[in-house]
Amino acid sequence: MKNKLNISTVVLALFGLIAVQTTVAQVPNTSPAKEALKGMRPFIGNWTGESDAFGGFEGLEEGGKILWAARFRWLQNKTAVEFTSQTKYKNTDKRFNSASQIMSLDAATGKLRTIGHGHDGSVYWSNTGTMEIEGKSITLTINEITINKTKSNYTVKFTKETPKILSLQLTDAFVDGKKQKNWKIKLHRITKPTGPTQSAVSAGEAEKITEVLTKLSIPWGKASLTKDTDHLKRIWADDFS
Repeated sequence: MKNKLNISTVVLALFGLIAVQTTVAQVPNTSPAKEALKGMRPFIGNWTGESDAFGGFEGLEEGGKILWAARFRWLQNKTAVEFTSQTKYKNTDKRFNSASQIMSLDAATGKLRTIGHGHDGSVYWSNTGTMEIEGKSITLTINEITINKTKSNYTVKFTKETPKILSLQLTDAFVDGKKQKNWKIKLHRITKPTGPTQSAVSAGEAEKITEVLTKLSIPWGKASLTKDTDHLKRIWADDFS
């Protein structure tokens, strides 16, 4: 059985939704945070690779091969970036480590910073650090502590070597004051969907579609002020109820 709603109730609900959408659409296209992070654009996307398992940090052990799945993605209208990585042993699928870093502009200092958390094996850790973007490289200088109070400090550098190859290098690593080995791996950009849940369009195409839909929603939102019922009749389906 088809239930018809009171038209005034529907209109009020829709206008409330569009008013929110219009407000979001009117967020400035530029901001200090967005400007500071514009150098992140070439890194956005999904990356995968394989490397030797590395030790030295609490919870990690050398030996065997590990598989990497990493991603950079925009947050908050491109005013922050999230980096996530998951690694597992190639032969057993057991988790090696996992990490999540949020990169943003610190309003107090005007400099880029990062804050993160994750697990090395079963050992939980969290960290804070500074960040620099220079050319095709991102450098993170990290201070980290585990749930067991083990302290580490190290530098991670991401470098776009080619459009489809990203290197990740660990240097100057110390765990409770003890120097650790440096290492470097290469990750490859994932350019094709790997499952039915992934989008069939590129990030650029999705951004254009979003822009078009946002522009279409603005006159819909204004209709509540101008009382332009003719516009609503044009965009609503004949069987709208």
